[in-house]
Amino acid sequence: MHKDELIADKLSRRNSKLLQVGSWTSNAGNRVFDYANSILILSLGAKATKLMAAYQSTETVISILFNIFGGAMADGTSKKKICVVTDFISATICFALAMMLNNPAVGLIVVMANALLACVNAFNSPTYKAIIREVIKKEELINFNSIMHGVNQAISLVSPVLGVCLVKYIGIRGALLIDGVTFGVSAVLEIFLKPLPGYEINGIKKKNLIQEIKMGIKYMLRERKILFLIIMSACVNFFLAAYNLSLPFSENIFGRGFYSKVLIAEAVGGISGSFICSKLKKSANSLILMTLYLCISGIVLLSAPGIVMIIENRNAILLTVVLFSLFMTIYNVHFFTYVQANVQQEFLGRVFSIVNTIALIFVPLGATFFSFALKFDDLLSYIVSGIGIVIISLISFGIIKLAISDKNI
Repeated sequence: MHKDELIADKLSRRNSKLLQVGSWTSNAGNRVFDYANSILILSLGAKATKLMAAYQSTETVISILFNIFGGAMADGTSKKKICVVTDFISATICFALAMMLNNPAVGLIVVMANALLACVNAFNSPTYKAIIREVIKKEELINFNSIMHGVNQAISLVSPVLGVCLVKYIGIRGALLIDGVTFGVSAVLEIFLKPLPGYEINGIKKKNLIQEIKMGIKYMLRERKILFLIIMSACVNFFLAAYNLSLPFSENIFGRGFYSKVLIAEAVGGISGSFICSKLKKSANSLILMTLYLCISGIVLLSAPGIVMIIENRNAILLTVVLFSLFMTIYNVHFFTYVQANVQQEFLGRVFSIVNTIALIFVPLGATFFSFALKFDDLLSYIVSGIGIVIISLISFGIIKLAISDKNI
């Protein structure tokens, strides 16, 4: 094996561990942060509802506004520096909030702290996704993303229990301090990242951010495969909103405590899908196979009511949730891997920021539309979401086949 390849292998494995541990700790911290703050807001009495609405809505609005700028900055500045600085800032916000819990205006302070974290994350998120290309070997991307997604699914499963335990035994202040530590750990680990041979962790390029954003949009419009994937993903997110909106109402359909079972089933499917995905490396660049995974997930979802009726057991719905989550996970991991592997390095941050922004826009749009269009006292939302996803995947499959025959994609 060539010397550069040996160095690349060693660096890629090392960088992979640093990124994974850092991401998992900060992800757990994020979830505990939200749980602790939610408990705090709910304890504030009559103003709790308005504060909770402000807490959630400001996060979405700020993410939409700043995501594009975050991607442009990632492509024009050292990605490593952005990741380290933003994680240290996040740690500082958590520590500062922990010290202000006795302030009479603590509700407003919590909302402001969450808004600041959303702003910081708008710069961190696209940068983190983009730096992976510089520090992980291309052929290892699918395995890396699979492991990342699988463990994050496990974290989503245990973080509510972790949050409950932390708040119960060390209080909200203690939980926030631990959140700060998780961000600090992530920042320290990122300091030790090193680029692969042939790659450079971008130096500062003094360019106008607006001009950089325009160049990123032009690039995306020019790259038909990437544009196609982003449009397909946006349409899927719209229909997924109906499914996600219906999940809490499973309590009304199947009885008290069933919603927690559905969340566990989703996590199990996500973890299983991540494991299977790591074994499907050859399909990482196949647009046709990606649409196939998407189509299967839709078929599973729309068949859920029929399966429940045939088996005559409410727990049958959990099997469909597991299978749906499994195939949707395979699709999502392949989607991000495809973008990381095929977008030009200097545009990765901007492309991921566009992906994030479109997702942030289409999910609430879908949720708003389906909240008026559907009732959630039955499983109709599963059928609607499933049919929508199947139609999108079939249309996408047809477009891909036509484009391949015309050699346009």
